[in-house]
Amino acid sequence: MDDYISKPIQLQELAKALSKYPPQRSSKFTSKGKQDKVMCLELQPSQNILQSEQNQTLKIAKIDAKILQSLQDMLRGDRVAFVELIECYLTETPRQVENISTAITSQDTQTLLNTAHQLKSSSASVGAIALAQFCKVLEAQAYSSKLENSLELISQLYQEYEQVKTALEQELGKEVL
Repeated sequence: MDDYISKPIQLQELAKALSKYPPQRSSKFTSKGKQDKVMCLELQPSQNILQSEQNQTLKIAKIDAKILQSLQDMLRGDRVAFVELIECYLTETPRQVENISTAITSQDTQTLLNTAHQLKSSSASVGAIALAQFCKVLEAQAYSSKLENSLELISQLYQEYEQVKTALEQELGKEVL
């Protein structure tokens, strides 16, 4: 297979990309069943749909419900793993935001570039698209060493993170019930 799928990976996009290519007929990639029939793994995205109330809460908080649902699907309904993943994000993100703030204040473009990139990726993975976009702008500014309006962006970044945190904590509250 020779294709491209952007992060965060969505199961539906992966299944679509894989469907473009015929299955391999090699024992390395397939196995034979009792009747010598070739068995192939078929990717079927889970049909779990978030409730409309949850969609509204997440939309207000700028969380992409489809991405969050895709994350749950990738974990195959493992609630413990989902909760741990979100808790890890909520634990690590304040440190990353603080590191971004410090890097801007000290004009440390390399730290800003690395940390903004990490936070961009992890935020996109949990559906915090607006937060990921702020990080993308900061990453581009660090790359070009132009940090003129970065202090304004860091204030917006803090505000956006607080909204994301509230939405994800509400999501965790639903997971506990």
